[in-house]
Amino acid sequence: MQSSRNRVTVVAMTSTQLCSVPDCNRNVLARDLCSPHYQKWRKEHPDQVRTTARRTDTLAERVAMHSHPAPGGCIVWTGYMNEGLPWLGVGGRGVNVRRAMLAERTPVPTEGRWFAAPRCNTENCVSPDHLEWSRVSRPTEYAIDDTDADRLIDAYKDGSLNVAKEARNLGVSRPTIYRAMERRGFTEHQT
Repeated sequence: MQSSRNRVTVVAMTSTQLCSVPDCNRNVLARDLCSPHYQKWRKEHPDQVRTTARRTDTLAERVAMHSHPAPGGCIVWTGYMNEGLPWLGVGGRGVNVRRAMLAERTPVPTEGRWFAAPRCNTENCVSPDHLEWSRVSRPTEYAIDDTDADRLIDAYKDGSLNVAKEARNLGVSRPTIYRAMERRGFTEHQT
């Protein structure tokens, strides 16, 4: 079995491109640099080097390697997706990232099947602050954004809201309309 050092040498020797550093005639390993220049670059730019996961890394550290912050406190997953869900290998098995992130903060309900569903409308958000336990993988009341919910509340207050028509237009059920309005703090429709 070859050591990783030998594998680096093999990769560098199979490349036909030369190092981009002037007066260097070695073959390229990475970033248009030969092995010695690449190692020097790694030491000078540790913030730009993406490391692989180590057994000691926490889930948050592993997630940070495969995501980036977005406006509104979201953490957008850029790593592997399995059937549309953020997925990460942990301990030799695949793990749903949203479920793992939420389970670290809030215990999984014991009865029935529960999903870690996002409350925000940001695609692939894995921020534990934006996740909640839900009976469905994507709660439909969040299919109605806050702007639409506010518009529905205003229409309800002035008497012009036709819930069935709005539900058809938005592609949701009538109870979903009411839940979206409740999410915005409006409960007058319950009286």
